[in-house]
Amino acid sequence: MKYGLEREISKEVFDRCEMRGNLKTLSKEDYGKVFKSSEICGYGVYNERVIEKDGKYFVKFDLGDSCD
Repeated sequence: MKYGLEREISKEVFDRCEMRGNLKTLSKEDYGKVFKSSEICGYGVYNERVIEKDGKYFVKFDLGDSCD
């Protein structure tokens, strides 16, 4: 498992995010745009959450090790 990965997203994507519990997460609309299908269906994207840092927007996530 690869932990603590981070990918920059646009403000527009950030603005469409949804609250799930106390975490801000990607909207269903943007999930497939931010992550590759191999990441979603193969490796597996885990613990995805959206943050703002230094005026930029990021999705932080963990990624599985293999497509098995």
